[in-house]
Amino acid sequence: MSTMTTYSHYIHWSDAVERGVMQHALENGESVSLVALTKEGSSLISRAARSVFNYLVSVTRALDEARIRDARMSACYW
Repeated sequence: MSTMTTYSHYIHWSDAVERGVMQHALENGESVSLVALTKEGSSLISRAARSVFNYLVSVTRALDEARIRDARMSACYW
């Protein structure tokens, strides 16, 4: 028995997603849980957003350090 809600007939999945979900359910012998799929998806999105944010912070820090070095070099009299 599936743990999907009664509104599942309103869901329009692409063929690839539906095939993947059904294959997963058939391989494991368990019912498909939208809650578990949603948690996995949100976890993946959270990790991706966190890594992108950390990357942007590191790029910003590197640019700031480069500006500081440039300002020091341009203030020197040769």
